Amino acid sequence: MNAINGTVLTYGQTGAGKTHSMEGPSIQTNDPKLKGILPRVTQIIFDLIERADEAAEFLIKLSMVEIYMEKIRDLLDTKKDNLQVKENKLHGIFVAGVTEKYVQSEKEMLQILQTGLANRAVGQTLMNCESSRSHCVFLLTIQQSDIEDRSIKTGKIYLVDLAGSEKVEKTGAEGKLLCEAKTINKSLSALGNVINALTSDKPCHVPYRDSKLTRILQDSLGGNSRTALLCCCSPSTLHASETLSTLRFGTRAKLIKNKPRVNSERGRHELESLLQKSYQECDQLRAQLLMSSARLRSLNQGMPFDAEANLKDSIDPVKLSDKLINKFPTRLPQTTGDVFELHKEIFVESLLEESFDKTQFSDLTDYKCDEEHYAQEQLRQHLDEEKLFLSAQDDTAKTIRVLQESLEKLMDEKSKLEKLNKGLEMELLACMRLLHDPTKAAVGMKWPTITSSVHGRIHANPRSAVQCQFKLLNMIDTASICCLWRSSLTKVRNIIGQTRRA
Repeated sequence: MNAINGTVLTYGQTGAGKTHSMEGPSIQTNDPKLKGILPRVTQIIFDLIERADEAAEFLIKLSMVEIYMEKIRDLLDTKKDNLQVKENKLHGIFVAGVTEKYVQSEKEMLQILQTGLANRAVGQTLMNCESSRSHCVFLLTIQQSDIEDRSIKTGKIYLVDLAGSEKVEKTGAEGKLLCEAKTINKSLSALGNVINALTSDKPCHVPYRDSKLTRILQDSLGGNSRTALLCCCSPSTLHASETLSTLRFGTRAKLIKNKPRVNSERGRHELESLLQKSYQECDQLRAQLLMSSARLRSLNQGMPFDAEANLKDSIDPVKLSDKLINKFPTRLPQTTGDVFELHKEIFVESLLEESFDKTQFSDLTDYKCDEEHYAQEQLRQHLDEEKLFLSAQDDTAKTIRVLQESLEKLMDEKSKLEKLNKGLEMELLACMRLLHDPTKAAVGMKWPTITSSVHGRIHANPRSAVQCQFKLLNMIDTASICCLWRSSLTKVRNIIGQTRRA
């Protein structure tokens, strides 16, 4: 309400009561003893507005986001699930594109809060049946404008319900819950690193950008804000180590030194006075410039410089009176020479001051040039890195295309081999059926006995030689076919084995 930013954070292990402290048993509970921080802050704000001066106008905006799996989600518009944190001179650090609701009463604000909280990500673990799986940030912006001088004061308050740190062996998190727990612990670790850097004895880099949480809370941690940290601990002795860790975290955070200031815009009267003062300074500087130009012209032309005539219009009366008192403490100067001598001293001092200002300006210009050169070098390095990255991307794309072509060829060869394998298997089955045919198998196995009996019959009855010759030829053909089948079967088996190994 005084245009000073504020932040309240709840920190602790899972199931320690952070969300209960922030919301209470319900966001719209009527029992004043059971109300959480959110409904209490809402009530206090509207009570102060009712008691404020009639010349003041108030504008209140509310926005709610959660940081889930390192993505910023808008709780008042669930379609916005990956918002970005940005920074500029006008707004400072802010979440771009977040939904802002204008509220006019306590009841309306509580209804909006209840709607947003219903969209928050929760899960069930062994330690908490409604465990928050994200960090929740409530932002209230209060803008106060004065009707008379049109001055504007703006204050923001962040109410942050942090997700609890978890130990997997205690929570029994698995699958999606385990991934959420890892992300939560990682962001809390980044928060601890920021606090360690801010409280370090030696100046060091503060890693605000390591996490979306620390980036949003950059002003709250070491910046333009008054910050309060509520450490929530479990009373059970089973969680003594987590309680000790929470207390140590609070002890470190207590050492952070913030720089809160009033966020106000100047009113009309103040701006008019500043403008008038600027005009006066411009007139004085213009007079000094004219005096210096006249002196330079007189020196270049070899003419004596009438300091008394040029100084009358350029000497600051306040400075002249101070000089008079210092040089003549008991009496004022009586002669024109004394006055002229005093004028000369003031003029010399002004020239020395001007020379000193020019030297400072030259040093500042050199420093700015060095900064500009360094920025150009950084930009050049960045462009070179971009070129290398783009060339690496092109090489990677070419490699991917070559691999895709090789993969397509291998797939074609695989399909051909599969077709060949099926054909060979069909031939193998046909060969196996032929081999198991009892008539052809018998001929192959009894060939020696058949030949000996045929020879005996031919010697006994020469007339039957022709008939036996035809029968013998048929048997020879059958035996040859069996031998060919066996050799073909061996080749087929070898080919199938090679195909399977390939």
